[in-house]
Amino acid sequence: AGTGYNIGYATAGEWLEYTVNVAKAGKYDLTIRAACNGDGRTLSVSAKDVVVAKDVAIPNTTGWQTWSDVVVKDITLDAGIQVIRITIGSSDYVNLNYMTFAAQSQPTPTISLKAGWNLIGYPFEGSSDIATALSSIWTNILTVKDLTSFYDKSQPAAFNSLTKMNWG
Repeated sequence: AGTGYNIGYATAGEWLEYTVNVAKAGKYDLTIRAACNGDGRTLSVSAKDVVVAKDVAIPNTTGWQTWSDVVVKDITLDAGIQVIRITIGSSDYVNLNYMTFAAQSQPTPTISLKAGWNLIGYPFEGSSDIATALSSIWTNILTVKDLTSFYDKSQPAAFNSLTKMNWG
């Protein structure tokens, strides 16, 4: 109803496979749009023949076209082309409309400091401006140095040669 095609009346043990290209390995939140008119419905999800979500409960939506989004958090996926399999649990009749995977955002790390100089790394891919990269300790920053450049809070911005943190 309103969102195109759907798989209807899928029975116990029935499965569907989708070939996907996961851009980046990591944790994802899976949203499955499902409908059923009954209790006790489940499904499982596997990636590369490994179960990544087992017996996901599908709520009784009280209608075959009454849809509900079921969110499964923390699904770990490897990067690259792989097959995702959805398998209907032990009770018949589940309708499926779509599924989406959303990459979980990386939490901003906090850094504990000791008195004096602290050696810290930047463990994220790519780069970020220095204030964002060090946001959890920014109020304590006086000077930041790498092998070739520096940042000194007391200097005018034009005098600082270190403006971005890079991976590594």
